[in-house]
Amino acid sequence: MTQEHKNGVSVEELRAAVLRSGYPLQGMVVDKLIETIGGPASANWDIQEEWSFVDGDTNDVRQIDALVSWQASNLNPDPVANFSDPSSFIRVHLTFLIECIQSELPYVAFTRETASGCRTPLLLGLPHEDLGLRINATDKTATVGMSTKDALGTYEFGSRCGQYPPVAVSISKAQWIKGGHLELSGQETYRSLTLPMLKAIDYLKESSRPSEQRMYYDLRLTFPIAVMRAPLFEARVQNGAVQLAEVPLVRAVRSEPTSKTGRWPDTSGFDIVQYDFLADYAQNATNSVLELVERVKKFLGTDPYRHRDMGSGRIGFRSGSPRRAASISNNETTSRS
Repeated sequence: MTQEHKNGVSVEELRAAVLRSGYPLQGMVVDKLIETIGGPASANWDIQEEWSFVDGDTNDVRQIDALVSWQASNLNPDPVANFSDPSSFIRVHLTFLIECIQSELPYVAFTRETASGCRTPLLLGLPHEDLGLRINATDKTATVGMSTKDALGTYEFGSRCGQYPPVAVSISKAQWIKGGHLELSGQETYRSLTLPMLKAIDYLKESSRPSEQRMYYDLRLTFPIAVMRAPLFEARVQNGAVQLAEVPLVRAVRSEPTSKTGRWPDTSGFDIVQYDFLADYAQNATNSVLELVERVKKFLGTDPYRHRDMGSGRIGFRSGSPRRAASISNNETTSRS
């Protein structure tokens, strides 16, 4: 028997409206991440649904569906007992910045093999973006410059079994227009998906920068993702013909000028993931963050030549024979955004 309230709305009609709204998908995505990565929601998890961020252009407060973070490890399980050890001050997290999309009509990703890629996932919360590798532990002049992200090899984490997802230069949504014709709208997708994601990424980057005076550093391997419960097609031009194929994953990339300088920053982007592919994607992300934990351990190492002054940003690592020391110092390097 259909339940009906005095205003004429039935429970079934209300349920259908809830399902169309997309809010159930938001909860399903969070639950899927917890299920895939493992552990109860209260253990090592920081889950913020309807996560708020500040629009860098307008200073308006906006929201994105969720920010989900899992603390993979303290690099030292007993930091109090090893207080002089740099690894005691570093915690590594796996973070997902999430927007959810639900639609009966398909989305089309226009991909190009010649498109510039972007570094996904992001590594946020580094004490310093750049480092100097000392070839000789006693000779400060014998150094090789390198970004910390490159030293940790984070560019490898954006692939799956060595294969990177197709890179989309534009995302469009199919929609019906008058006359029963199906057309694609790129502007609507840009306003409702791409632009909010990029603004949320920018805010997360800034808010994750560690202050100069702090005891602990939280490194966050961050995957910005749009989880889609809608058909997703890749459109690729080959030999003058358009090839269409349904795909579970694409990487959307954009390069936006800053409002203050008009300069073009590094290309940024996010992954668009089919909900049915989310468990596989999350498992690969989990493997990546666990590998990052091991690499940071090796980077810090136990070499007696290493520096232990975290306040000045100097860290060392062990890389075999001959021993080498790494220096990350405000005086010896310049920061890179």
